[in-house]
Amino acid sequence: TRGRSFIKSWSGTMFEYFMPCLFLPVIKRSFEDEMIRGAFAEQLKRNPKGLWGNSESSYFAFDDALNYKYRAFGVKSLALEKGTGKNNVVSPYSSFLTLPFFPEKSNENLDLFKEKGVFGDYGFYDAVDLTKSRTGKPFATVKNYMAHHIGMSIVAGTNYLTDYMAVKDFFDIKREAFLPLLEEKTPEFSKNFSSYPYCKTPKNRSARTGELFDGINIGNPKVRTLTNGKASLVLSDSGNGYFSVG
Repeated sequence: TRGRSFIKSWSGTMFEYFMPCLFLPVIKRSFEDEMIRGAFAEQLKRNPKGLWGNSESSYFAFDDALNYKYRAFGVKSLALEKGTGKNNVVSPYSSFLTLPFFPEKSNENLDLFKEKGVFGDYGFYDAVDLTKSRTGKPFATVKNYMAHHIGMSIVAGTNYLTDYMAVKDFFDIKREAFLPLLEEKTPEFSKNFSSYPYCKTPKNRSARTGELFDGINIGNPKVRTLTNGKASLVLSDSGNGYFSVG
């Protein structure tokens, strides 16, 4: 996308790309480094003149108990999930996630959230719903707090202020053996596609049935096969199995 390569996530959210960076180092010029820069650019492009940062959050709709509903909101160009991008809900914690990597833009966005009143007794509210078809106005503040979003904001802010202290504490000498996985370079090949390839469900599919297993027989395992004629999944009662195509 616009000269950058990255793996698409399911929902195209800030959370999916930046949450691992709370505890894992991002190696310069690695594929991960390329991906978060590309994801950040696509997120800003979604809302170029206002609040940005689509991620999982509450939104301006209510369940039967009058609690705010919750779901993932992402950017279409980053997502595999069909229908991503129809709703536009932005969250302050998304800017905290990007703060260690893009401090100037992130701080500007957090200031804008505060200017618009998205701030209460316990810090930033969870989100702002920009979906006019749902709110009936330019935006609606979702006035609740999510503990895990506040927690991620604290960790990200700590990394920003202390030269990645949380990353250094988590990624100790025992985990350095896995460092080569984080040094993966951007692949020389790529495949471009706009959405996840959905298949029509056959009309003659069998009814779903459930089984209860109260033990595991390693010598004579119980095995089940799931297939659509092209892809097959074989699973045993011990959790072993394999997947094949063709």
